[in-house]
Amino acid sequence: MLRTKMIYHLAISVIITSFLPSAANAASCDRATVDTATKPIAEQSASRMDKAQKMVAYQGQPDILLIGDSIAARWKKDQGRDFDGLSVANMGLGGERIQELRWRLKHLAPKVDPKRVLLIIGTNNLRVKSIATCAVFAGIYAAVNDVKALWPDAKLFVMPILPRGKGFRYRQQDRMEINQNLSTLNNVTFVKVDEDALTCGWAKACQNYLTDNVHLAGSGYAILRDGLDRSGF
Repeated sequence: MLRTKMIYHLAISVIITSFLPSAANAASCDRATVDTATKPIAEQSASRMDKAQKMVAYQGQPDILLIGDSIAARWKKDQGRDFDGLSVANMGLGGERIQELRWRLKHLAPKVDPKRVLLIIGTNNLRVKSIATCAVFAGIYAAVNDVKALWPDAKLFVMPILPRGKGFRYRQQDRMEINQNLSTLNNVTFVKVDEDALTCGWAKACQNYLTDNVHLAGSGYAILRDGLDRSGF
């Protein structure tokens, strides 16, 4: 077990280092920094824990397993429209961070056999300005490997971290770096989202988002669905 953990951490370190653009960034992404987004922790609210425990009851062979944070969870309202004719098991939880999702996948994963898995995670980690970009990427990379270990026969789609905040420019460069790195991962389909359309041309407000400029309206989810189609979903 110890050897397995050592090999895993070495793999994380190697892939992070290969994506870092400078020695300064490498210095900022030590083990402690990476642990902030990769080390699994239990759900940090009673309500989320209760919801996570109830999701263990999912069973069968859904066409789609949708997992992640509130952007995944809130898709439930428009699933019937966007995934017409397809069965969807939605494991989205509002407020979910990568490290909590990793704990869920280890301890509370449902015994399902999905054809496709759609992973939406990372925005709640990036929301904390003190968390380094490389740590967020390391966390998503770790979650990707968790998903692939649980459902090796499913086709895995990874949604980019979406624009958010004032003018949809919150940590824009950091977000784009993470997404660029995710797009290069092997055996993963990175979803091609039209961000110009999603943000209404980077306007101050956009009908595709709710007023918090974080969560999506139904028209925003329709744009994500178009991105899935362009990505071979």
